[in-house]
Amino acid sequence: MNLPDVVGLIGVICYQIAYAGLQLGRFSQRDARYIGLNILGPGCLLFSLFFYFNLASFVTQVLWMCLTILGLAKIWGERRKPAAGSPPSTLVTVPAAGVSENIRGVPSTRPSRKRAKRKTVRSRGRRQISTARSHTR
Repeated sequence: MNLPDVVGLIGVICYQIAYAGLQLGRFSQRDARYIGLNILGPGCLLFSLFFYFNLASFVTQVLWMCLTILGLAKIWGERRKPAAGSPPSTLVTVPAAGVSENIRGVPSTRPSRKRAKRKTVRSRGRRQISTARSHTR
């Protein structure tokens, strides 16, 4: 086995690790390891293709690398600028009374749906648990 074959196989292994990591929940799309593997994989295969050229594979690798670089640029752009409408990082905002926050920390005027605690009812010497729950909407 010569150098272009070894480097090409390293590229294939990078692709497979990135894909498996994403599918198994080990990586996220914004994980540096995932992005690095998706740049290294086509880079290694492009090196191999310079010795054994295949047009379809070359186009695939170039597009894969370009899309990964575009995604990386998007992530860097989002990290540099604050989200639209968000207060400066030095201010602390407190939601008004009666306003809850959703998962992202954005105030919501919709009341929270808290479950009522189960009520214990005694009947004929046995303890029964009422399963009725009330929801506030």
